[in-house]
Amino acid sequence: MKRNNTRNSITKISVIQKEENTLTEKIHRNSISKNLKTKNSNSENSNPIIYENENEILYEYLSQINMEKYTSLLIKEGFDDITMLIEQMKGKKPIMDIDLKKIGILKSGDRAKILIKFQLDSRDPEFQFCSNLDEESIFHNAIDNNYENDIYLNSLNKWLKSLKLKKLYQNFFEQGYHSLDLLLIQMLSKNPLTEDLLKNELNIDKHGYRLKIINKLLEDSSVYLQKNKFIISNRSQFSSALKIEKGCEKNLSCNCFIY
Repeated sequence: MKRNNTRNSITKISVIQKEENTLTEKIHRNSISKNLKTKNSNSENSNPIIYENENEILYEYLSQINMEKYTSLLIKEGFDDITMLIEQMKGKKPIMDIDLKKIGILKSGDRAKILIKFQLDSRDPEFQFCSNLDEESIFHNAIDNNYENDIYLNSLNKWLKSLKLKKLYQNFFEQGYHSLDLLLIQMLSKNPLTEDLLKNELNIDKHGYRLKIINKLLEDSSVYLQKNKFIISNRSQFSSALKIEKGCEKNLSCNCFIY
């Protein structure tokens, strides 16, 4: 009798958890659409180019990370459904750096921004972060390379200076790396910065320099992870999702966002 009661209890808990996860996923998808509408309505310098249906949604989505210039290219190559692009990041064949390079996105930093955004919004359990994650820094797109008046560029410049590699600042800037945070979170993503990328795309020829950069990035990204990692139970996740649905963006119990 006790065994039957136990089995029934386990079954009920399992059903409840499935319902919670389904609702959480639904809320997450709706939040992407709401965020795009909010972004569009609040934009002061909206681009006059107007895309229809899914194309317009993709344009607005890329605008969130200052990568809207790639809208036409992505559409031309069949990357035109933002929901499917995000979902694909959780599949057995996620979009990788080489895929974006093949279609003509040549700057490795720009590819990193797009792929990181997709992975964040896919709610990858290994890629969820706390509310102090500075997305403005990660997706920063500087107009010029003057780091003196740009706190994000300055963070990158200081980091390279600490490695006695300040002379490589322009190499990173030209490839779309406009903040240190972008490099750190890329090291934690499905598409980390590699020695080959440093050599072939950032034109860092000296092997010792490349090793120094990769080793320091691995060390600093580990610290970055500890500061920003977002680990909660399904129950906490469900509670947070409900608060988001009611208009509360933060989970007061753990002070984290749901992506």
